[in-house]
Amino acid sequence: MILKKLILSMLAVVLMIGAEKGWADTDPPKPSPMTWEVVPHATGCNSISMTATTASDPSGVQYYFDCTSGGGHDSGWQDEPVYEDTGLEELTQYSYRVRARDKSKNLNETDWSTTQSAVTEDCTAPTPDPMTWEVLPYATGSTSISMTATTASDPSGVRYYFECTCCGGHDSGWQDQPAYTDTGLSPGTQYTYRVKTRDKSVNLNETSWSPPASAVTDS
Repeated sequence: MILKKLILSMLAVVLMIGAEKGWADTDPPKPSPMTWEVVPHATGCNSISMTATTASDPSGVQYYFDCTSGGGHDSGWQDEPVYEDTGLEELTQYSYRVRARDKSKNLNETDWSTTQSAVTEDCTAPTPDPMTWEVLPYATGSTSISMTATTASDPSGVRYYFECTCCGGHDSGWQDQPAYTDTGLSPGTQYTYRVKTRDKSVNLNETSWSPPASAVTDS
């Protein structure tokens, strides 16, 4: 009986020393390699968010998000599986990977996840801004007026909107072409127009209106 107690006491001491030295935990958190719950995705013009799979380990877990390309920022070791990288460049691709480690003295690390990429949003209107005219409105008959906007540029693509501000003409609606002809007008009547553009990004960034310009239909 005394020998049994002695053995148990020695075993307890060994386990305590082992715990202090980190012998008790030599395995990394799971899963390893690390995986994504939500891959990196743009949350604005200057930010990208991502979520790692919630890892498990008896000693607790920390996460490290590494920006591998694009010039973004690493997270440093953190307790949360969610990370948002901010202060990024607009309309730029950034790539990330993530790993986890436990909180034991051994700081056992998982292998890296796969690398995933995202592009920040386009938040800049097309150029020129304000919009300008390439060809001012001019009569093409007694019931029609034509006009052409300056061809605008934007990495996300461009659409044009011609608005008749006076006197009873028709707006174009959003269209891909920079030229517009308003028809079904009255003879010998003055009509006034302006034009703006927007890009085809999710933000639909718009320019300011061009200066107004007028034309009179033929009599």
